[in-house]
Amino acid sequence: MKNGWLLFVLIFFLMGCSSEESPAITKKDVVSEEPSSKPELIENETKENNEQQIEMLLEFNLPSEQVTINLEEVDILKEYLSGVSDTQQQISNMKLTPINLQLNETLYLLQFSCYNDNCSYLLLDQNEDGRSFLVSDLSKLLKFSLSEENNKLLMIFRRVSIVNETLIQKDNLVVMDIDSWVKLPYSSSTGEKFTNNYQTPILDAIWNEDDSITVTVPNVDSPTEENLMEWYNSSEKSTKEQLLSIEEIN
Repeated sequence: MKNGWLLFVLIFFLMGCSSEESPAITKKDVVSEEPSSKPELIENETKENNEQQIEMLLEFNLPSEQVTINLEEVDILKEYLSGVSDTQQQISNMKLTPINLQLNETLYLLQFSCYNDNCSYLLLDQNEDGRSFLVSDLSKLLKFSLSEENNKLLMIFRRVSIVNETLIQKDNLVVMDIDSWVKLPYSSSTGEKFTNNYQTPILDAIWNEDDSITVTVPNVDSPTEENLMEWYNSSEKSTKEQLLSIEEIN
């Protein structure tokens, strides 16, 4: 649990920094190399102002590409790895998932700092000077989906608890604006309040267009633990849909 709590200390490092000489994230297309299940920590020697410098790089070999993250340019990762005692083990447990956009632009979702299947998730952008955003911690990714225009990204994260021997899953919906690199707020369009932030299970979420999402949730009056336990233990498990309108940030 120590590694998970460490992330709360690093909230102030959400946005990765970058330098002009060394990009934060580089991508190289590969064909013949076998993908590796574990990332590697690489020391790369560079010269700056006639002085030898050592760059610490994380290298991920994916099925069709090799992705390298410069730790000096992504503060939250650098601070996290410098604060753990089992650095190599933590790196081995990391997982990088590409989110392919149009025009060859690529986002990546990095899973790290895992404890009992609950992890932290860092959204990385190989463009725009290697932006990064900590989208969730102490949770498990269920789903991500791009909007029709490829300019927004929805993600569902889950936390699990046991109440009176009943396994209860509670989820959180996160919507990111890829262009402005901010979390977007949303509100229910059906008049019924949508309870988010790990208060209720979100069984599915789909884009309608770029400005609204339909979520499927348990059909209960309110997502209290008593109501959710009754719903989980029922044979019917009826559901309902709610329409959420995305609120743009000016």
